[in-house]
Amino acid sequence: MSHNRFLNTPLIYEPPSNGEVCKKLLLIDAAVNDNKVFTTSVNSDTFPITYSYTSDRSELLTVLQSTFTTIDRIGIVSQGGNTRFLNMKSFFDNSQFLIYVIKEFGVKNIDFLSCNSLNNPEWVNFYTMLNTESGVVVGASNDETGNIKYGGDWVMESTSQDIEFVYFTEGIEYYQYLLDSVPINGLTYNLILGTPNVATVTRL
Repeated sequence: MSHNRFLNTPLIYEPPSNGEVCKKLLLIDAAVNDNKVFTTSVNSDTFPITYSYTSDRSELLTVLQSTFTTIDRIGIVSQGGNTRFLNMKSFFDNSQFLIYVIKEFGVKNIDFLSCNSLNNPEWVNFYTMLNTESGVVVGASNDETGNIKYGGDWVMESTSQDIEFVYFTEGIEYYQYLLDSVPINGLTYNLILGTPNVATVTRL
């Protein structure tokens, strides 16, 4: 059966108000627990867009071109070891698209808001490649990312920077989870990264 009918799930965003200038972009995976908290907690110079695995990267590029001249910084919020990104492909398979966006908009920093990705060699190789090919500074974590009450934080250990107020207001305190699991049919699972295109799930 063709998967084409599942493609092009629309991005979710609200265009900035007249005169509002955003210099930062926050991409939020729709699979993230309570993802709307991220959307409503961004600060005034951060533009949030919610995407799904079936969203179209051409649509994203069009939105960016109509919204930004330059982008100082990109944050990407995803759940645990979830490698899925756009066009039903992984982040790894979208690497050239990300490099194009980084170069096209002069992005200086890109932060991956997810748990423990620095502990996975495939993610580390991916981050190294992004830096080598584009010069972008990559922020990523080697521990739990999210609500401090559950052992998380917003520090990107690769850069030793706390990015909580880089993208968010104090409203992010209402996010009650860690970015280390993904909800499926109302249950919570861990995603375990395998090959660049495959993740297996285990129920918690």
